[in-house]
Amino acid sequence: MIDIVGADHLTEETLQQIVALVGKLGAAVGADGVGADELLHAQNYLCGMNRFEAESAALQAVLLSSLSALGYEPCFYLNRERRIRSVDLETVNRVAQDWLRPDNQWAHILT
Repeated sequence: MIDIVGADHLTEETLQQIVALVGKLGAAVGADGVGADELLHAQNYLCGMNRFEAESAALQAVLLSSLSALGYEPCFYLNRERRIRSVDLETVNRVAQDWLRPDNQWAHILT
């Protein structure tokens, strides 16, 4: 799925190029998988963003209250980095192969 929000400043040609490029990227990952370095970079990014979010008490309150409304305990939020680090390469590649197929992609563009 490609979700492009606020695309009113982009030309139709640019939007088509974005959709095509992301589609090719998804198909390549689905067909070829990702490597250990790519997984580590993704995990580092997600954990780093989590630390940025943790600097804001207001954002933490929103995240914790949203998770609580969904039935999650605070430890679910606090253990996020451990869960991210526990994802293995085999799982990522299996899910990518199952879901990143050309027949399973669509674009949602809001202007």
